[in-house]
Amino acid sequence: MARPADICRVLVVEDEYILAESLRMRLEDEGFEVIGPAFSAEEAVELVTSDHRIDAAIVDLELKGVIGLNVIDALVDRGIPLLVVSGHDLLQLPAPYRTLPVCRKPLLAGNISERIRRLIEERRSAT
Repeated sequence: MARPADICRVLVVEDEYILAESLRMRLEDEGFEVIGPAFSAEEAVELVTSDHRIDAAIVDLELKGVIGLNVIDALVDRGIPLLVVSGHDLLQLPAPYRTLPVCRKPLLAGNISERIRRLIEERRSAT
């Protein structure tokens, strides 16, 4: 059994309730601890800037009709790896955001877990 310090904590930022809950359940089934889900950019930034340990994040690019660049900035500023989920083309964003790892909607179950594990491992090996 994994010790609490070994469990990867993933922030889920998604404004569609059903998709957020589906992601939460999938991640928990894969052994992750889920923080959130946060349903708005404000809620997400509050969680990111709190005392929660966050190992990675899954962030819907568009939250309630607004592109959530402030959420991405808060995560990047803290060195937290993130996976952007979107139905939009990242090429429409300012240059620094175009190279973020992205997973297109609709989401595939195994793909998300594998990509999050990879992001966490890359972060750990870089430190």
